[in-house]
Amino acid sequence: MELSLDELLEKAATGPADRPAFFRRLMQSDVWVAGKPAPDASLVFDPDYRQQLDGTAVIPFFTTKAAFTEVAGDGLTAVTLPVSQLFAMTSGHTLCLNPLLKSSKVFTATEVSSLCSGQGNALGEISIPAEGQTLLLSATEDPPSVLTDSLKQLFSRYKPVRRAFIAWCREDAQAEGNFLIGIEASADLDEIIQAAGHVAMDTLPENALIDFCEISDPSSGVSHFFVAHIPPFYQRPQGSFLRGAVHH
Repeated sequence: MELSLDELLEKAATGPADRPAFFRRLMQSDVWVAGKPAPDASLVFDPDYRQQLDGTAVIPFFTTKAAFTEVAGDGLTAVTLPVSQLFAMTSGHTLCLNPLLKSSKVFTATEVSSLCSGQGNALGEISIPAEGQTLLLSATEDPPSVLTDSLKQLFSRYKPVRRAFIAWCREDAQAEGNFLIGIEASADLDEIIQAAGHVAMDTLPENALIDFCEISDPSSGVSHFFVAHIPPFYQRPQGSFLRGAVHH
């Protein structure tokens, strides 16, 4: 039996492996927004219906009319339209699917652009503003196992390390790429990165380059790319004294 968009959203919220299926279905779906049809067959959004999530103004949209009514109430007109059309009309804006409900998803302008150009492939190369420059980030389909296995062992010895991610990074389309390791840690980050750098020097494939960054604010930038699109290759179990890693 085929899962609904709501079911796929719920699975994608906690399972990175389920996110590609959710994005594909989303780009084929109709959604609900607050607004009114315009004479030219476009849509006029309700100017009074915006929401603030973590201080960011977003345009809400919903998987079903029932979800729309649960959050927005009965006082607003609900209009349905294909999500591809919604994304095209809201280029440059931040949107949120099913805000304030059990499972929701914020879409940055960068993500929306990537989904529209990649035909639902949210794991394609994404342009991310970072410290005054723009980085091109993408998933690494086959990360070096010797590197990641060695880093898992290292991170298991540092209690502050919660999660670690790996991606492919370029400064521009013509630049040579390098691996980028994102580390989420509650303390001792400089010491952890220094130790990880020593491990990487001994385990990287020949001529490969690597860099490290902190996973801090998951709502924007490089941190958001890792948390939203990349499964961690290392994750410390919660609620347990055991130290371990996520095995793929």
